[in-house]
Amino acid sequence: MKKQMGYSLIAFSVLKAIFIFYERFTGHGVPMVEDASYALLFLMGLALVFTNVHKFIADFTSWVYQRIELGLMDALNYAIVELAVSFSKTFRKTHTGVLSHYLIALQGGVVILLLTFLARARGFI
Repeated sequence: MKKQMGYSLIAFSVLKAIFIFYERFTGHGVPMVEDASYALLFLMGLALVFTNVHKFIADFTSWVYQRIELGLMDALNYAIVELAVSFSKTFRKTHTGVLSHYLIALQGGVVILLLTFLARARGFI
């Protein structure tokens, strides 16, 4: 019985400190509860509120992880990888390893650049 009274006194003191803190920072008073059992009920209510807030945050972060991280970001990563793979497959077809093919492509590029510069100098482009 003595131990239970000690816990009730501690709970009442904590509740009183919470009320004083609330009163100092909000500017208006809170009616004080003189019975320790009400203080315990109030603290149990606070614990329930914090438990529900914690559950909400945990559920929300789980939803964000499943929908945004796994759903959207992974899909975006896979799309980028598929694009890179398809580009590399297409680009690989032009690279045969035969030096004469590369030289012909280089000469074609130089001709296209010269024609472009000439067309701009003449006012065609």
